[in-house]
Amino acid sequence: MHPTLQQLEKRIRELVPSLQELSFGCEVYRGQPEGKREFYVGECCDDISLVIMTKAGTWIPFSVPRKLAPSWEIIGHPIQLHHVLSAIPNNRIECRLSTPFLLVVNYETAKSVQWNLTLPLSGQSHEVWEYLLEVIK
Repeated sequence: MHPTLQQLEKRIRELVPSLQELSFGCEVYRGQPEGKREFYVGECCDDISLVIMTKAGTWIPFSVPRKLAPSWEIIGHPIQLHHVLSAIPNNRIECRLSTPFLLVVNYETAKSVQWNLTLPLSGQSHEVWEYLLEVIK
């Protein structure tokens, strides 16, 4: 992961704690092999339902006993635009829509970037990451 993105994600996760809640769509790490990602789906009886996403993009549903959950590492939810906007202090930016981009303007610094509305934070440009890190600090 790019260092700027890593620093930005860490800061946003601190400011938006709901990203780390074990709820639908939250990624967890239970010691699975590299290349397989696991996501929380829900709970039923004494089990937790998860799905594995393989490198090939295949989804495999399965369940595990709830008592095992405390040993998992919560990776969290993917960071989307609404998470980023909620992490930015009030009156720091203005947004203007021009599909498929959102123009994010900081009038204090006279800088702006374009957020691609089809992508999460991790898919945005380095320029967007650097800009947001500057605004959120």
